[in-house]
Amino acid sequence: MGNTLQSAFKKLKHQFQQSGASLRRCMSGCGRISAFLASRLLRNNKPVLCSALLGALLYLAYTHPEQESVRPGEVVLRVNRLSGAVDYFEAGRFIWLPLIHEARRYPARDQIYSRHHASHGAPWFQSQDGQALALDLSIRYKLDPGRLSAQTPHNIRHGLVAPKVDEVISTTLARYALHEIMSDKRAEVARQIEQQLHIKLAQEGVMLRSIALGQADLAPGLKQEMRAQLSHDLRHNMQRTALRPQPETIKPAPRHRV
Repeated sequence: MGNTLQSAFKKLKHQFQQSGASLRRCMSGCGRISAFLASRLLRNNKPVLCSALLGALLYLAYTHPEQESVRPGEVVLRVNRLSGAVDYFEAGRFIWLPLIHEARRYPARDQIYSRHHASHGAPWFQSQDGQALALDLSIRYKLDPGRLSAQTPHNIRHGLVAPKVDEVISTTLARYALHEIMSDKRAEVARQIEQQLHIKLAQEGVMLRSIALGQADLAPGLKQEMRAQLSHDLRHNMQRTALRPQPETIKPAPRHRV
């Protein structure tokens, strides 16, 4: 009796899988056929038939929803193409309707973004006194799923984080002179970049974990000028030190024994 039920259950499961595969093939074929018919109907100016066809497609999508799983280490953002509403899923399974929903998968763990001028050809920035310089920077960030929206790009690293980093660096360096950035106000510049970047990224659903400011690189011509200026200042300081009169030391008078 048990073996009979088990074999019947296997046959039923096999038939169900075959039916599901047939249904998916049918929906795929219907999609291609409906796209061809829609193009024909639009050429013939038949909006009523186009509306009926679109309604049939939406009904077919609604009555046959897809189910997918959230993979480990990711978050899924489900975007409604009609209303713009979004839902996010961090674990388990979720349902999405073809033609209505769009499922976007993003990493849920901490991510690292680094910009290095020498290796990636990052853009030059300008200081307050109009000098060109580049700045290396690395940040660690994580997504805040509750603040993501339908406007969130598919590639967050290059579509969101990189432009925000360049924007913050550009506006911050433009408030300081070159000699301030390279010397006494470097810590203040780093603090301003971190504060502004934290605000800009939080507005887009990205949490800034940490930031590491690298070295600043100057344009080739400006680098040679600064080296020459530093060398000149060093020689000038050495000459001033050599020509400065040294204080006379008064030797104590020798003591005579009585």
